[in-house]
Amino acid sequence: MGLAVAILCAAIMVILVFLKRDAIPYVILFFLIFFSEAGEGFTSFNASFVFNQDFIRFANLRFIEFIIGPSYLAMWLIPRSSNESYMSAERNLFIGCAMIIAVLSLVEYFQHGTVTVSDWRLMVSGIMAAHLFVRLLDTEEKIIKFMIILVVMLGLRALIGLVAYLLGHGVVSPRGMVPFFWDSRQVAAFAYAIIILTSYASSFNILPIQQRILPRWFAYTLLIILGLTVLLSIRRTAWAIALGGVGLVLLLNKSVKIAHYMAIGFFAAFLLIVIFTVPIFDGVQNKAAHYFESVNLFDEKVAESYENRVHTDNVKQYTRMIEENTSVLLMGYRGYPGENYSRLPEIYSEEFPLGVAHNAILRTIYFYGISGIVIYLLFFLLAMMQYKYLSNKIENSLVKQVALASFVMLFLEFSTSLTLVPPFYTTTKGLMYTFIAVIFVRYGAQKQAVSAGIPLKEKVEAVKKRDNIVRRKKLHNLLYRGKL
Repeated sequence: MGLAVAILCAAIMVILVFLKRDAIPYVILFFLIFFSEAGEGFTSFNASFVFNQDFIRFANLRFIEFIIGPSYLAMWLIPRSSNESYMSAERNLFIGCAMIIAVLSLVEYFQHGTVTVSDWRLMVSGIMAAHLFVRLLDTEEKIIKFMIILVVMLGLRALIGLVAYLLGHGVVSPRGMVPFFWDSRQVAAFAYAIIILTSYASSFNILPIQQRILPRWFAYTLLIILGLTVLLSIRRTAWAIALGGVGLVLLLNKSVKIAHYMAIGFFAAFLLIVIFTVPIFDGVQNKAAHYFESVNLFDEKVAESYENRVHTDNVKQYTRMIEENTSVLLMGYRGYPGENYSRLPEIYSEEFPLGVAHNAILRTIYFYGISGIVIYLLFFLLAMMQYKYLSNKIENSLVKQVALASFVMLFLEFSTSLTLVPPFYTTTKGLMYTFIAVIFVRYGAQKQAVSAGIPLKEKVEAVKKRDNIVRRKKLHNLLYRGKL
């Protein structure tokens, strides 16, 4: 039954590509936002049917892959856009990543007689979705529309979870009942929306009137809904991204004055005082107090708690695994010659079980080897380099503000994955939200570069090609005349 439903939906997506292809990004966004990817225990087997591996019961595929894959293949039959060059650098990295996946799959097949497809499907489907978005979001109007719908959908999803929590139907977690918990990348996406809305609201007065698409009161309402949802979900990574993102966006925004900082600080202080003093929030107060106490690493008892010792031990064991096996360093765990290559974490589990590495460097080497970590670092470096364009004062536009917010999100995504969470590519939502942020950054940087009169990569390459032709002609003339 699940396979039949998936095939039918895949056929509908293919038809949409030819009849209404501008709707494709929003269909994918709908499934991404309104359905959970991880259920109790952080597993996809307890997730919604869209991400549940038991729904299709065919080659470990999931419903979301039947939505993305056929749409992507059908996209090649439609005319190319004239404005896709803003992601050309990332395209090359994606090609490199696909080549690494192909090579490592061959290594695994010839060395172990099998290919573990399930581990690659997340990255492959994420790259497909990213390319779909680039092909279909090729104008400023489409980028802005997509951003608005993204933020509104995230706000609506947060409101649904918040209302369910207030009515006593929240998510049961180790930290009590909360609006969201297991689907942690969704909570991180709420934090991303908070950063975008902060950037928009703080630059509202300097934006062109036609780009003030969301009324200020509506933006603030969404901010409050998303802020409460992130706060009550008791996810420290989301807290770090939201608080750090708001602070960095305000620092990077040239239009924010001291008065704005004071107003925001006063509002935040007032909100915290209400939450931690009003009796109606006594449950939140008890959970927050317990949680803050549990992450106080200056307390020796807390630092020696089971959870913290597990994370510390995992980092040590993954490091030891890589140091002791050159094959893992070069080609990831598939390069390990032993028969138990797929059980390396079990082999290196000693005092504690070796789970998913909460460190992007170690996790990436374990999966993709040293070539993979180079691509991983270049992926974020390319995004960080766009700040030189985003920081110029040529114009203040909505695209620029969203790009700045996305730049901050990517910076925090990279930072937190070194200490608190696994890298983004371990989940479909992590992949898609990260790639969406990269698209916003790259498009905003391109627009700023054009406004500033900075030649784009294609123009630079054309000039270099012309200069090389001129040099060759000069060299030929000198040789022909016998002067060399």
